Amino acid sequence: MPPAVRILRAMALCARGRAEGIAMFGDTPAAFLASLAPLIAFPLVATLTSITAHGGGAQSLSDLVVFLQAFDALLALPVVSHALARWWGREEAWLRYATAANWCHWLLEVAFMVAIFAAAVLAAFGLPGNLLLGPFLLAAAAYSLWLQFFLARRGLGLRRGRAWLLVIVGNVIAAMLIAGPALLRGQDAMV
Repeated sequence: MPPAVRILRAMALCARGRAEGIAMFGDTPAAFLASLAPLIAFPLVATLTSITAHGGGAQSLSDLVVFLQAFDALLALPVVSHALARWWGREEAWLRYATAANWCHWLLEVAFMVAIFAAAVLAAFGLPGNLLLGPFLLAAAAYSLWLQFFLARRGLGLRRGRAWLLVIVGNVIAAMLIAGPALLRGQDAMV
């Protein structure tokens, strides 16, 4: 099976809570870096495009700062999960888990896009799309937390409490890396 097909199949299995999907991901440093590359490349290209479009100046600097904050937040989960996996004696499972978590991150993007699209479709049919967007986004956020929990629990072989701890700590640190600097300056968080 070609690698791209195997990865998509593994993601589809994980999206439905099937643990055999995790086993389909690689457990080598190269597999981990391959899973991390698109998560970095897409925002980097968007940032460079924006900087080029703005021609330098304050907006370009702001775009770069937003990218760096997102980059830091993106790396928070692998760093936190590695530290916790090591502490809990699960380091041997970490590379496969981290690779799966990186690839499955795209499922979260899809979940939020589906939520926004569903609200827009309902609005097009005359229903209060703006009022429905909140619940749809909340459902996507709940799915996001469940998927992260599933990957931590099955990918690292953790008990429920430890899996939830990993999810909570990883998300809190990621949120602090994104919102923290702006909050420290007394400004609205830049997301």
